[in-house]
Amino acid sequence: MQLGYGFDHKDGLPIMKRKHMGCFIILIGTCLVFAISLTLLYRQVCPDPTSIETIIPASADVEIMLERSLCFGFCPVYTLHIDNNGQVLYNGGKNTHLQGQYKGQMSQEDFQQLVQAFETFNFYALVVEYQNVSNIACGQKALAFSTDAPSVTVGLIVNGRLTQVAHNHGVIYAPKVLTELENLIDDLAHSNQWVRE
Repeated sequence: MQLGYGFDHKDGLPIMKRKHMGCFIILIGTCLVFAISLTLLYRQVCPDPTSIETIIPASADVEIMLERSLCFGFCPVYTLHIDNNGQVLYNGGKNTHLQGQYKGQMSQEDFQQLVQAFETFNFYALVVEYQNVSNIACGQKALAFSTDAPSVTVGLIVNGRLTQVAHNHGVIYAPKVLTELENLIDDLAHSNQWVRE
């Protein structure tokens, strides 16, 4: 009775050992692909602010979005969409003075001021989410001082490419410039005409 593995006459290696080696190589390759994918995802979700600069070409087609969500109180729920011509599309939801869709117009000077603010505040260097339990991998504290705070999402579309940052206002580590940018969008779009009585 023969014990052990059969042999491949070409190189003398046991057939089973060659099969195990092939599986091992596939496993190593899969691990490498997974590690590279994680690295790329980390760079996307946790950008290094020192290596990223927000530059919006003067000739670019730019659109700006802002969305405010519910809280446990009476936070107004609405979205703003501002196109390259400064046209503002407002869609009001709960806790707003006017519900439904309304249009407004922003001056080109105000629109350019808003575009400049995205560059000044280095929007592309912000992480994609400032939420209660997000970005632990980015080395940031996942703590919130308020669990009933509203969330705001700011979007910048440049030549059809959308970049969004979600911001829960209960999170203590979110940069102040993000709140300043959100408020500036509201101010220059004159959203109070629809949101407040």
